[in-house]
Amino acid sequence: MIIPFNKADFNLSTVMELQDLFPSKGENHYLYQVSNFIKDKFNILEFIPMTSGTHALEAAVILSKIQPTQYVITPSFAFPSTGNAILLRNAHITFCEINEHTLCIDENDCLNRIVPSTKCIMPVHYGGVSCDMDPIIDACQQKNIFLIEDAAQSINAKYKDRFLGTLGDIGCYSFHSTKNIQCGEGGGLCINTPGALIDEAYKVVNKGTDRHLFLNGLVDKYTWKSLGSSYLPADLLMAVLLSQLFELENLEYKRKMIYDTYYHELKKISGYKGIRHISEIPSYSKSNYHIFYVLFETEELRNSAINKLKQRHISSYFHYLPLHSSDMGKKLGYKEGDFPVTERVSKTILRLPIYNSMTMKECSYVLDHFYDVLKEL
Repeated sequence: MIIPFNKADFNLSTVMELQDLFPSKGENHYLYQVSNFIKDKFNILEFIPMTSGTHALEAAVILSKIQPTQYVITPSFAFPSTGNAILLRNAHITFCEINEHTLCIDENDCLNRIVPSTKCIMPVHYGGVSCDMDPIIDACQQKNIFLIEDAAQSINAKYKDRFLGTLGDIGCYSFHSTKNIQCGEGGGLCINTPGALIDEAYKVVNKGTDRHLFLNGLVDKYTWKSLGSSYLPADLLMAVLLSQLFELENLEYKRKMIYDTYYHELKKISGYKGIRHISEIPSYSKSNYHIFYVLFETEELRNSAINKLKQRHISSYFHYLPLHSSDMGKKLGYKEGDFPVTERVSKTILRLPIYNSMTMKECSYVLDHFYDVLKEL
């Protein structure tokens, strides 16, 4: 049996949606349907589909109106898109530490790094789990700091009774082929602040123009109004995405079954052969089961386990390489040793396969071989 780490899944309803797309039902027909579905489902003030999660982050930072002298606090344990979105506006990054139990931003370290020139805080919800958001939200409100949620991995996950992506001024989703809900490449902006921010967001995604007002018959022509780019996705991709959204709860249930099986089986052997921690969900969080991971005691044990699983045709990976110790991070003045928890997690994490169409037979196969690998370490 060959078990990939991830598998993009498109079903019969997807094909039917694509057949239905031609002849076209009008400009952005499926984009509007996706937007309305997500707004209604997650109680979002305004949702704008975009070409990628990366572009959603970039647009969010533009909308924060950050200046080159200002700073964004974000964890080093993140994908480069998070850092790029900040640097593309010529602003400064303040990296911070993560919590080893959630792999999300360390709330205390984050708050301790706030200075008068801090414009934004950008927590990353790792694997469909959030940090304790209350102290961060409180600090942002008290100090007038713009809050951007990097919820790329976290659609349909919750912090307490609120969906991730709806807690900040703006939340950012990804619909890349590696995510729970996917269309190959895509993303979206959750606009959670009423008033001018919605109008500004539509200008940013429409190449800096007020074309959205023109399409709604509110002006007789549109023109260049602000900074922006071509961020709206093709309707073809939105047709694919809509068919996935219709199955959101069913797909998440399947992932939960895999996650729960991994958790209950591997919890029994935590501490065995260098396993020091396994994926867990805090009591305040409702996960979407995007990732299941194991933390080993050493990098050598982790690497050996990955290689031995590969020999058994099972793909497993680590994730992420810290941004602060990357080549770009060093250019920003950071160095290895600045964030020891982040570095230790990065060197010892192993992520097991989990995807929407994964069967319990495949899950059992992974566990059986993972046990055998541990015995060989």
